[in-house]
Amino acid sequence: SAAARESLARINEEIARLPTPQTLGIADAEDAFVKAELKDTSAWNRNYQKLVDYKQQHGTTCIPSIKVKPSENNPEILEQYKLSSWVMRNRAQYKGFRDPPEARNGSLKAVTIGHITPL
Repeated sequence: SAAARESLARINEEIARLPTPQTLGIADAEDAFVKAELKDTSAWNRNYQKLVDYKQQHGTTCIPSIKVKPSENNPEILEQYKLSSWVMRNRAQYKGFRDPPEARNGSLKAVTIGHITPL
């Protein structure tokens, strides 16, 4: 009907006037925050940058794992060992965050809810 089309047109005009993350500067601020975080010299950020560099050099983030810690005499292999260990540890932590053990049986326990609620 004409009334419904008119009402829809008004709603679309109202939606078009609503602020967006870009007009509010939120998208740019968030991007700047992430970039500033990555400039931090914490161990996590240093390892993350090493992973970025590894991917640029090798085209993948699948770093061959080395089961036994190599000697200090071979710094390149030692660095690969450390980076591989860091990546495996972070992947395991992410998997635990994404799929907590208490939720695997289909029940969402208070522990999980307590971690999610503040987010």
